[in-house]
Amino acid sequence: HKGMYQCLLTNEANSVLYSWALDVREPKAPEVVTGLSLGVEIVGDEGQPLLLNATVSADPAPSLAKWFFNGTNIANTSATQDSADPSLYTASYIITSLSASSTGYYYATFVNRAGSVSAAPVFVSPPVAAEVFQLQLVDATCLEEGNTALLVCEGYGRPIPDYEFVKNNERIVSDERIAQNGNTLEITGIQQTDKGVYSCQSYNDVGGVTQTSPSVSDSRDLQYCSAPSVSLVSSDEFNMFTEGSDAMLICRASGTGTPINSIVWSVDGTPVNELLEHIDINVVGVGQSELEFSPIQFLDVGTYKCEASNDVGQDSAEVNITVNAPHVLSTGAVVGITLVVSTPLA
Repeated sequence: HKGMYQCLLTNEANSVLYSWALDVREPKAPEVVTGLSLGVEIVGDEGQPLLLNATVSADPAPSLAKWFFNGTNIANTSATQDSADPSLYTASYIITSLSASSTGYYYATFVNRAGSVSAAPVFVSPPVAAEVFQLQLVDATCLEEGNTALLVCEGYGRPIPDYEFVKNNERIVSDERIAQNGNTLEITGIQQTDKGVYSCQSYNDVGGVTQTSPSVSDSRDLQYCSAPSVSLVSSDEFNMFTEGSDAMLICRASGTGTPINSIVWSVDGTPVNELLEHIDINVVGVGQSELEFSPIQFLDVGTYKCEASNDVGQDSAEVNITVNAPHVLSTGAVVGITLVVSTPLA
């Protein structure tokens, strides 16, 4: 139907020709042009008014702009057409007095007969001085050898604070292994030198004055920790026993920063049967287990393994023992003895 239309009107006295152009356009639902992205914040002066704006392009003009605060519709307004670009429309909302009760997420929804669109929420708040709640080591209890540690400084403030990490009362400087990203500190390839007392500070600008939080009260004394190191020895230097004698295997496990949780024995891939009368497993202090045979039997021959574990990892050691039959000394029969007696000569 797009085109030039004409209408000719005539009567006995005269005739008149009317012409007009008809332009047909598809209606266009509103599209956000300038909205505030999620996570972006506006910090205003407490007790003062604050103007919020959102702009869309639309055709036809939006019939309604709805304003929301924390998901609740708080106002319905009209959208004003831009004088420089008639395709743009702006809706405004004024927070009359910014306070703690008006702190939250605001957004606008525009509606025309082609559809609707919502601008992404923006967080609005009066200024709040920086503070720190706690320093957390994520998914770990110690600094695990060779692994990656992630420290998170949990705090609050408006504007959003900057953070600083401290170790043994000295500011941590990023390098090839240590990197700070906002309120997180990542340490890769953990080494023994990384252990120490960690804390964090936050600071922001409130009213033109830098506000610094005190060091976090629950500073973390982070210890270096490693998987166990296991050694396995027997009561015989050559791991060779005689059937019927007493024998012992001794497993020692040591780890740094975290205790040994368990030591498990197996022989040829099968758990050692503690129910056998001649076998006992004894735990001696922390990190030592003894496998005792009283006495050892020929069927006890095999490859014995002890495996120790802690919160960081595990390690194992093996020893192959042999069991020999006892040596029996046999007595031979006497075949014959010749006794020779000689008489002394005069």
